[in-house]
Amino acid sequence: MFSVEKHLKASVAIALGKVATSRKIIQLGGDTFVVSLPSAWARQHKLKKGDELEVEEQGPRLVFYPKSEAKPGVVSVDVSGTEPVTKRILGALHKAGYDEFEIRYGSQKEAEIVQQTVRNSFVGFEIVGRTKQALVIKNVSAPNYEEFDTLIRRVFLLLVEFGEECFKAVASGDYAKILAVAALDEDINRHVNFCRRTLNTLGHKVASRVAPTYHLVEQLERVGDCYKRLCFVAAETEPASKRWLNDLLADANFFVRKFYELYYEFSLVGVAEF
Repeated sequence: MFSVEKHLKASVAIALGKVATSRKIIQLGGDTFVVSLPSAWARQHKLKKGDELEVEEQGPRLVFYPKSEAKPGVVSVDVSGTEPVTKRILGALHKAGYDEFEIRYGSQKEAEIVQQTVRNSFVGFEIVGRTKQALVIKNVSAPNYEEFDTLIRRVFLLLVEFGEECFKAVASGDYAKILAVAALDEDINRHVNFCRRTLNTLGHKVASRVAPTYHLVEQLERVGDCYKRLCFVAAETEPASKRWLNDLLADANFFVRKFYELYYEFSLVGVAEF
């Protein structure tokens, strides 16, 4: 079974250069350049002459790892009888880095859950094949650093919008509008899932920031969940009792916006204000 944690540890360790040695580039022929591998690392991974390594470009870095630790490609999973956690199973496959998966199901409801999850939660994935018992889902858009930067900013902006729209909907007392605003959480989840997948498969432009950035996007997703729950609370609260909820949302919105500003324009004064 593929281990995301193992892959990340191997990739980050190599990218960070835990074996602190420098290597000279050797030129062989016209455009062929060669760099030797650390012997201790080669022995640790039982590498020998003629073995192949996977090579990934991560901005200014090249990450090498044995083929046995290569990211996954295709997998087939049977989700029959897993209805309470079907969506989570699909999310785990997506975040782990699989580019194609065949999902077998045992009921029409399970098939509908699979289709809805792909539409609502997986950026760049499409259903490319189907039978009576299975759906084939494939990645049709390769992640890249530029797209990652755009989407993580989009997550921040969606959270800011979520808070503002939630505040206005609660103030208006419009039950239908409040529940419509709660649906913004699906957009946030879709973008966050893409960010997680990118970090697991491509890494980060700065290798040491893979883990903290992964933690960041997970926490942003949790903030979206909190806003959604507040919408549901507001929909069930009597209008005369909503003042406390308005005050709570105003405070939450201030902190979300301030954190967004600090993330992109960090300053110690801003931290003090926060």
